[in-house]
Amino acid sequence: MGDTPGLEVWDMSNSRWFQIEKTYERGEGSLLVGRQLERLSNGRYVAGGHCVRSYPSPPPQQTLNLSPQEQGKNYRYSIVFVLRAHSPVLVNTDHLTTPITGEFLDPIRDMTARELFRGIQSKHFNINTGLDERNEQRQKLAEKRLQGTEAVNAPDNNEK
Repeated sequence: MGDTPGLEVWDMSNSRWFQIEKTYERGEGSLLVGRQLERLSNGRYVAGGHCVRSYPSPPPQQTLNLSPQEQGKNYRYSIVFVLRAHSPVLVNTDHLTTPITGEFLDPIRDMTARELFRGIQSKHFNINTGLDERNEQRQKLAEKRLQGTEAVNAPDNNEK
């Protein structure tokens, strides 16, 4: 939820960014599903790709009802609320299988929510960190992927 539009969500059906906050009045918000719920719902709910942009100031006729402070601002306030599974809880997707989720292709059995979160976290870089740390995370992920590719493509020493 932000005080000015800027949140954009990835529209998978049209392969483009959608300016979600420009579609509703002030005081409304957006709910994005994260990777943990995506995993726990067997992909039924897909994690929401999103970004925040800074739009140009609106023309003067659109700022008539704004205070002088709001008219000239060049920042955006937003509130993010994150809800994750309680870390010590054991996750077992056998208990989450329903007609909606279907059978889990990659089941989880007796893993803690913390371990699930750390596993998901280890496969992505954090956009909310500083630029240097983010680039370091990207580099480590790229190296990890490259090592995984090399391991898959490596010749089997037992082959003759």
